[in-house]
This record gives sequence, C-alpha cells and structure tokens, in this order.
Amino acid sequence: MRILLCSPEAQAATGNANSARRYQALLQQRGHQVEALLAPADAAVFAAACQRFQPEVLLLIHAWRSGRLWLESGRLAPALVVLSGTDVNQGLDLPDQAPVIRQVLQTATVVAAHNPQLLDQLGQRLPQCCQRLRALPVSVQLGRQPCSLQQHYGIDPTTLVLLCPAGLRPVKGVLDLLHWYNALPPERLLPPCLLAFCGPVLDESYSRCFLAAVRQQPLARYLGVIAPDAMADVLRQSALVLNHSESEGLSGALLEAACLGRPILARDIPGNRALVQPGVNGLLYRDQQEFHRHLLQLVQHASLRQQLSRPQPQMLDGSAEGDALEQLCRLTMAG
Repeated sequence: MRILLCSPEAQAATGNANSARRYQALLQQRGHQVEALLAPADAAVFAAACQRFQPEVLLLIHAWRSGRLWLESGRLAPALVVLSGTDVNQGLDLPDQAPVIRQVLQTATVVAAHNPQLLDQLGQRLPQCCQRLRALPVSVQLGRQPCSLQQHYGIDPTTLVLLCPAGLRPVKGVLDLLHWYNALPPERLLPPCLLAFCGPVLDESYSRCFLAAVRQQPLARYLGVIAPDAMADVLRQSALVLNHSESEGLSGALLEAACLGRPILARDIPGNRALVQPGVNGLLYRDQQEFHRHLLQLVQHASLRQQLSRPQPQMLDGSAEGDALEQLCRLTMAG
C-alpha cells in the first residue's frame, strides 16, 4: 500500500511526532510505501503532498489538526484517523472545533485510538460513529542514546529527580504542577528533590509564564528538550515520572516509564487511568491534597518506589501494533 502519514507536529520530542515515526517504521517493515508529512502549514500543502505521492490510504494523527486539512483539501483519499485525547476531551466541546471533528469522524473510513476508554467516551457521545471505531494496540521504541543528568545538567546523583516530560502548553498543566509543588515546604522534601521539566515550547505565551515561574523555584528546573533517543536513559535516572495533563490519549513518556519500570505519579484522568495501575506501577491523584500525600510518600519511602518499579518489557514488542495498523490501513483502503 501507498500510505501518506500526516502528523500535526514536526518537533521530534512531541508525542505526535514519535507516534508518526513508530507508525512509519512498523508499516515499512511490512513492505508498504509510507511517506510522512509533518506539520503541513495548510490544506494546500496537504493537497500537494497527496497529488505528488498519490496515496491509497491517508493515516491522519489527530482528528482536528490533521483531519481538518483532509476535509479542506477535498478528501483526496480514504482516511484512517488516529484520535488524540484532546480531540475527544476538549475539541468536541469547543464551538470552533466540534463541527469539524464531528464531520471528520463521521466521514473517515476508520477511527482508531490506543486507549479503549477514549473510544468508549466517543461512542457514547457520537453513537453514529460506533461502527467505524477500532482499538489499536500500542508499543514502545526505546532510544539508546546516553544522557547523564550529572554530566549534562550538573544534577547531583544523590538528588531525587522528579521528571515531568511534557510539551509546554496549557493542556499539559506544567505551570499548575509547579504551583502545587511549590506549596510543599522544602524541608518535607527529603531526601533532596528536583522537579525537572523537559519538553518543547509549544505555546509561546504560556511558556514565558512557566519559565519565569521555574526560575523563582530553586527546587525545580527546566532541562529544555531531551532528544527522543535519550529519553529512556533520562527516565532510568529519575526517581519518579510525573504527568499533570488535563487530557491525554496515552502519554508516550508514561508508556516509556511503564516499560522501564519507573514509578509514575499522575493526575487521575481517563488517559492516565488506562496506563497507571495504582499500587502496581504508580499512583494517581485527583486534587492538590492527594498529590502532596502521594508525592511525600514516594519521596520519603524508597521501599514504595521499589514496589512500584515493575518493568514491562513486553511493551517493546511492536508486532501486535504493526499488524493491527496494517489491517486497519487495508480496511480503510477497501472502504
């Protein structure tokens, strides 16, 4: 098959770009011609790519950001849409996005998601789409590039690194997380801790506010963008991996953390509930009080962190995801 894969993000450290690379590799391994179109500026760029490559199938990551271009360009090929968490949890409630997302979901041949809970939510809201909804297994590809936190960032190896990998934009909640963390007296965070954020700037105004706030907190730091190939090594050196997002499909960073057996502390939202098993590989919190309680437990008790450190190497096997993705592309092409 000739498959044009469209991702709304070109920055390598974003979840969408990581998914695009993984999908492309899995489908190419199965003998298909796959071209990636990253962050097309508008429908004209999208249409030009379609006319040049002549795809049999369009694999669109994100119903709003990629699906919109597909509609505006005249639906030049049958589409398989892979949902994001924001498509369902936010976009369907926004007046400017909801009509477009609904049209994309109702006209795409297949609509898929890695998180079955997301499909359940969508099916309840748009029952007319149920026949085209499909669950897609997920796998993890770990990078092999070394990245010493001590050598690259001067972080004392005795410091507990609390890592929050997230792009800097409102839905990821990094500024809110920083405020919650700041509310804890430093003397309670023993052994010494560092709340370390990493991820690309995706919203300029929000990022300026966040970076200004980080500079005022000696126990927090922004590490910048960590190369995807180095993320696994940074995760291995972290005591905890945090996620404070308002919305997730399935967080790629948390998938890597779960695969490596790094304990997770995450906001209790559907996307995180699908991945974090409380008491098994992490803890979930619903409010600031619960966040403080869980964080202090995890910081102060190495035995609890060890209890939640359960690697899941089976997540490295991409055969189920690749086979399912290929099958969904064939289903899309057949119409």
